[in-house]
Parts: sequence; C-alpha cells; structure tokens
Amino acid sequence: MKSVKLKKILPIAICLMALVSMTSCNRGVGCPSDFSINKTVVEKAVETAAIVAKKTVQKEILK
Repeated sequence: MKSVKLKKILPIAICLMALVSMTSCNRGVGCPSDFSINKTVVEKAVETAAIVAKKTVQKEILK
C-alpha cells in the first residue's frame, strides 16, 4: 500500500520541484541558467572510463 502511494506521489513531487526551481527567477532567488559542463569534469569522466575499461580488459585476458 505504501509503495503504491509512493509511486503515485513521487512523479508529482519531482515535477513540482522542477517547476519551483525554474520559477525561482520570479521570486528573486536567482535564475538557474548556467547549465554548462566544465571541461575538467568531462576530462575526469573520460579518464575514469579509460581506467575501468583497462582493468576490465586485464581481467578478461587473465581468465
């Protein structure tokens, strides 16, 4: 019963939070307009993916 209620309420709550965050400009809180990704974040993600791939390949070779 609680799971069903949660499944019904969760999407509504997420939509409500998104709506409130997008209308924060009108309330003087600040506009959420900077959606850019920093280059270092992308570089770190690529580096991490390369390390994981290398370890996976090494495990497959040692089998």
